[in-house]
Amino acid sequence: MSGSGYIGKTTNRSATLAQMHTQSERESLWGEIDGEIKRFYPEKQTADIQPLHRPIHNGQEITMPMLLDVPVNFPRAGHGAITSPIVPGDRVRMRSKMRSSEKYHSDDDASMEDWTRSYHLADMEAFIDGGNSASDPIKNFDSENTHLRFDEEGRYGIRGSKDGKYMIEGCEGNIYDLVATALELIADDGLDVKTGSSAGKGIHALENRSELQKIAAKLRAMAL
Repeated sequence: MSGSGYIGKTTNRSATLAQMHTQSERESLWGEIDGEIKRFYPEKQTADIQPLHRPIHNGQEITMPMLLDVPVNFPRAGHGAITSPIVPGDRVRMRSKMRSSEKYHSDDDASMEDWTRSYHLADMEAFIDGGNSASDPIKNFDSENTHLRFDEEGRYGIRGSKDGKYMIEGCEGNIYDLVATALELIADDGLDVKTGSSAGKGIHALENRSELQKIAAKLRAMAL
């Protein structure tokens, strides 16, 4: 009967012991956890991060110590990268590694410094592709276009649609719209010659007016 144990010296079955060992081993591994940036070091892209996880120790919920100098990873490939400012209070997703990684980060050496360490808290790295609670979704989410946002409200940035239309939103408006409007005004304008043989003979159309109109029409067509 469960909870009664077995008669004699053996009180647990081997299957129970194996299950307890497997559970203990699994719970000793560190998986992904969320964290909050406390200080960011842009010159080396590391941060001091407070883990947003409270483990149970001796039956009590405890606050984890701050992790110092944690590598922060940004999208980077092909000699390019996408970076964004990191400020205190930002959330990140921290991931453990299957091996110790101090030699990799200090010397670009793939060998392990500590062969006994695996999925350890000391080898956590931060990624900016997660960490935020579902209770704090992205504001004004654009569900129809790819949106590279420059501010929290989504007012400034670059949008692109699957049919090749764009919007570059700055503090003074949509750049595509401003450029198209300028070209349209130039194309519709004319020259009022004040001196020379053409003086006083009315408004002269621009020589490249039709080409300017075509360019303005293309910009207008690409504007999202």
